[in-house]
Amino acid sequence: MPSLRRLPPLLLLFVLAVSGRAQPTYTVTDLGTLGGNLSSATAINGSNQIAGYATPTAGSSHAFAYSGGAMTDLGTFGGLWSYAYDINASGQIAGHANTAPSPTLRYDHAFLYTGGTKTDLGTLGGNNSYALALNSAGTVVGNAFLASNATRHAFSHAGGVMTDLTPALGTLNSYARDINDSGWIVGSRETTSAMDERAFLYNGASFINLGLGGTMSYAYGINNAGRVVGQSYTTGNAGFHAFLFNGEAVLDLGTLGGTQSIAYDLNSGGTAIGSSTLTGNSVTHAAVFISGQIYDLNTLLVAANGWELSEALDINDAGAIVGYGTIAGQQHAFLLTPTAVPEPATWAVAAGGLVFALAVWRRRKRA
Repeated sequence: MPSLRRLPPLLLLFVLAVSGRAQPTYTVTDLGTLGGNLSSATAINGSNQIAGYATPTAGSSHAFAYSGGAMTDLGTFGGLWSYAYDINASGQIAGHANTAPSPTLRYDHAFLYTGGTKTDLGTLGGNNSYALALNSAGTVVGNAFLASNATRHAFSHAGGVMTDLTPALGTLNSYARDINDSGWIVGSRETTSAMDERAFLYNGASFINLGLGGTMSYAYGINNAGRVVGQSYTTGNAGFHAFLFNGEAVLDLGTLGGTQSIAYDLNSGGTAIGSSTLTGNSVTHAAVFISGQIYDLNTLLVAANGWELSEALDINDAGAIVGYGTIAGQQHAFLLTPTAVPEPATWAVAAGGLVFALAVWRRRKRA
């Protein structure tokens, strides 16, 4: 394509108009709290049912389910706190909740919430377990301590049974963080020590390590096409960047000007979400990654209304995004709803128009 500076004015306006529509805009909804001053939305399904955690009027954070404008407290296992981290298409929720086996001993146990009932998934012999994700079949993944309470292993839970993913992932600490509908699992595992933790993709038979060349990497999300996102040190540990594994290569998704970024999840279309530090590294903003380009979500709001969006934590296939930010001096969960963007057919027409306009311009240049 010729340099934009050399295009005639009308054609230049056409190119800028078409290219400028590539990034969506969003309206923001405050999801509120459970009566306290803090909340975070961690997951959203295709029906815009949302999971997360929030503080009640008094006490520590409680897991919540949000639907139809109402936030429901999922309670604990008798202890002080609980957290929800994922929700599937059926509205099942995975997380962990604090127990109270005695007045002095409190543990965290993974749970699966289904139809109003929260089920304790147990542990791998130790005191604590943490459920971080589940797929459409209700298979849950996370990590749990072994009997020694010194080492934790990635697990999958299905049919009432918690399965240690060792020996496939090794005997050191390992963490499963997401699972797709094919049962492929991503997370991270220590290869030689706690200072050598690597992102992995495990398909049930074998695994591969993922990263950008540095000493540490973490995989956080996988879609049904097997695309993976996470965070990795770059070569020489110069930066800590969000990455995308596209099935063939691990791609650096860049930053918003700082040295750190992270991608937590992606939808079936490949749009990923997360956050990045800005220039100077003192401020972190929620971010969306579209076709290899990173955008500050704060700049894509139709109206900010006092919001500063800090972290985007999940996205559904319709492009709705959840996370947390600051509003009126408090941390609140948000829902971002995309405004209308061109359909694929519209893009085809626009691209065709651009090709035609370029052809006409070139013929005139030769005349």
